[in-house]
Amino acid sequence: MLRRDFRVIIGAAGRPLDLLKREFPACEAVEFPAYDIRYSRKHRILGIMLRQLPRMFRAARAEQRLLNRLIDQRRIHGVISCSRFGLGSRRIPSVYLTHQIQILAPPGWRMFEPLLRLAHDAIRRTYTETWISDFPGECCVAGRLTAQGQPLPRAAHIGTLSRFSPSNQPPAKSAGRFEILAILSGPEPQRAIFEALLTEHLKGCTRSSLIVRGVTESVGWQRRSDHLTLTDSLTAEELQPLMEAADVIISRTGYSTVMDLLALGRTAILTPTPGQTEQEYLGQSLRRKGRFHVESQAGFDLQRGLKALENQPHYPPVSLLSEVLYERIEALFGRSMP
Repeated sequence: MLRRDFRVIIGAAGRPLDLLKREFPACEAVEFPAYDIRYSRKHRILGIMLRQLPRMFRAARAEQRLLNRLIDQRRIHGVISCSRFGLGSRRIPSVYLTHQIQILAPPGWRMFEPLLRLAHDAIRRTYTETWISDFPGECCVAGRLTAQGQPLPRAAHIGTLSRFSPSNQPPAKSAGRFEILAILSGPEPQRAIFEALLTEHLKGCTRSSLIVRGVTESVGWQRRSDHLTLTDSLTAEELQPLMEAADVIISRTGYSTVMDLLALGRTAILTPTPGQTEQEYLGQSLRRKGRFHVESQAGFDLQRGLKALENQPHYPPVSLLSEVLYERIEALFGRSMP
């Protein structure tokens, strides 16, 4: 465990900031510039991203200026950035936290992956250290995403991270529980498209179901049919017992969600966000390992997914390398404290 207390300031934008403020109400929260990445229904992600690069670079410069003001005004002694580009600092220890060492290009654009790697390495070099949220070697979860090739300078694997800790009690199989739990996340408009798709599938299902919509603009519950309920968002404390008690979980293939499922020893029906190369690769990799069932959004078949999970074995929770994380925090940030 940590040998000293650290005062934490949260910095984020949009829905992530709203969620973090609900999860950690005692922490000071600062609104950072939004990258405001926009996606399309047509899934041509690379072209869309290239057009938005100038906006992303402006946001990175703005967050660098904001960080320098915070260092002066709040006397910050260190920063951990979850894949934000502009928070590297020469004034204080700074960490680039990521599960993507290799940036994967869409099919047809693979020849540009070395260039993407060079650009990503340039961003990482502005930070003191890189922390990789995965296990090294054969135990890795993210496959090629965290594959290093040559050893990375100033980099450390810290294991998978999750907001959940598995409880020692067996999940409650109460009459009021939800048998199917769908957890939505990610950018618009694909989040809303997936919500509409799941709503249609689950309205006709006789098993009690809950869709956690993944929006923070409101907090409420809606009853859509005798068996289907929707809620806007839930805190980790509210969500964990639902995940432990549900017979089936449906979610995106986002890496944070996958780490949460591993931490609780759960499997799920995973559906990658269309056009997001990272999620599509992760879905294929996890399908090959046999731990999860993966359904594409375009060909989503609820009954096929439910049948595929009928005979899935029970999995032990994946242990987190928490001691490694504590050691890195102490080693890097402890020496910068007065």
